[in-house]
Amino acid sequence: MTDSRSVFYNGTGIYTANFDRPKLLKNSSYIRLLFSDLRDMAEVSINGKTIGRTWSVPYIIDFDSHILKPKGNTITIRVKNLATNRIIWMDRQKLNWQESYIADPKKSHFDAADWEIVPSGIIGPVKLIGDDK
Repeated sequence: MTDSRSVFYNGTGIYTANFDRPKLLKNSSYIRLLFSDLRDMAEVSINGKTIGRTWSVPYIIDFDSHILKPKGNTITIRVKNLATNRIIWMDRQKLNWQESYIADPKKSHFDAADWEIVPSGIIGPVKLIGDDK
């Protein structure tokens, strides 16, 4: 178990990076942004223009190469996660958060206090791949 309450966050994490267009992509007409893994949904913009969203395997967004400048690009990735880790925290704190209950007569209430924390955010490397035209 971790000591940081940040693992229980539910919402949107924002990642921002500045980069120059890779020389290997100078002749590409389109570029593929490839996430090795993320949880759970990402919206990506480059230089202020939204290029797409991804929420399932494979985590890929294709975009026109003209969006990238030779130098000084800014990528912003907004990753929204599920409420699972927040629910785990609330159940561990014994907070009364439920407004509805599972319709299962054998199970009187839902309790996620003993669940393991699930991964959240960008997990692993992110790559730019060109079509090499």
